Amino acid sequence: MIRSAAGVDMTKDPIIHIQIRSATLEDLKEFTDETQPDLGCRATARKMADGYVVDAYIPELALETARVARSVGKVSIPPRGSM
Repeated sequence: MIRSAAGVDMTKDPIIHIQIRSATLEDLKEFTDETQPDLGCRATARKMADGYVVDAYIPELALETARVARSVGKVSIPPRGSM
């Protein structure tokens, strides 16, 4: 069994591609440090007009956990299918 840093069994749960958006790099880092999504081998936050965005991959169950994380109020994770 392969587990994520959050303890989620990654062998049974579909992996979801998400984009995490925030106004500051600090907020983005705080959220990714807390939730531990897979940011790939070269995570690069892209500057947007209203802040920053980073692509991430996360097991579906871990995404539900991430949506209630302490730091989630500082980021935006668009609903599935809206990217």
